Parts: sequence; structure tokens; C-alpha cells
Amino acid sequence: MDSAPVRHILLVDDDSLLLGSYCKRLRSAGWLVAAARSLSEAAARLRGELPDLAVVDLYLGEESGLDLVRALRSRAPGLPIVVVSGMLSTQCVVAAVRAGATNVVSKLDGLDAILAAGLAPPAVAPVPAPVPARLDSLANVTNQHVVSVFERCHGSQRATARVLGVSLSTVRRWLIDLGLIEGPDDTKDGDRDDAD
Repeated sequence: MDSAPVRHILLVDDDSLLLGSYCKRLRSAGWLVAAARSLSEAAARLRGELPDLAVVDLYLGEESGLDLVRALRSRAPGLPIVVVSGMLSTQCVVAAVRAGATNVVSKLDGLDAILAAGLAPPAVAPVPAPVPARLDSLANVTNQHVVSVFERCHGSQRATARVLGVSLSTVRRWLIDLGLIEGPDDTKDGDRDDAD
């Protein structure tokens, strides 16, 4: 009987409880886990072999997880890197992708979604830093992310707004601009402002 190869994952998050929970679940599923709560701890974990997947929190206390993303991307151009955060905005997604993240996922989506994002083909190709700030490419990345979140939320505008951390009216305007809905009255059941 062939056994699947052990996969090595680097988890970097300053939330000790969440980090411990993720480590426990991954180890029980057969993953080799390197966990860190800061950039310095992550650097220490990376002195040996590189992981097969890196999951990096966007905000690490006073530090930015994007510094680690840039360092990982320069060291391992093909490494899947998932940036996670409890509060995502379009600007955060764009910054993470520009730093070299292959996917960006809300922590609210849970560990399974985070792993799926890390093991799936990248939502957008990794972009080596520094990247010229071209408005059209930033708009494409933003649009791709909005569409991806809308699809993951099964077409729910309200859920999409929650995941993206923006108002429902902003999501509706974006979806109209993207041609995904026809207008203000084109809402999915449960997405109306007056719904209970």
C-alpha cells in the first residue's frame, strides 16, 4: 500500500490559540508542521528545508506578514504562499499579491479553505517584487478576487461583503460593474437590506 508523502507546511500567525488549533489538526492529518508567531520565529524555522506550503498571517502584531512573503518568494519562486487575515480589504489583497502571495483567504473561511487555496492552482500568478504599480493590472487582480469571493459565497452579496470587509452597497456596485448582477434590484434571496 502506497502512502502519500508527508507534506511540510509553515504556519505563521500571532494568534497562539488559532495557531495551536491549526497545528493539532494538521499534525493529526499527517502534515509536518513548522509553526511561528513572529517573523524572527519564522526565519528560524526556515533555516533548514523549505516547506511545501506557507500560510502567513497578514498582521503579526507590529510586524507585517508581507515582509515574510517577499522573502519566501525571492527564495522559492514556485512556493505556494497563502496570506490570511481576519479582516481583508481589496487593498490588503492587492498588497499581498504584489508581495508574492499565490492566494489570499479570510481566516473566517477556516483551515480547509486555507489549505484548498494553498494546494489549488494560484488565483493569480505570483508576482515578483518590486512590481510596477500599473492601474490596469491592479484592477484585474481586484476584480478576480471579488469574483472569487462572490463564487465562494455561493452568490450571496451579504456574505461577500462580510468576507471582503466592505459595505453591502459597495459589493453591489462592484458586482454591477463586473456584470455579475444587473442592478440594485437584482439580489439573491436573503440579501435584501430589509430581509429578516
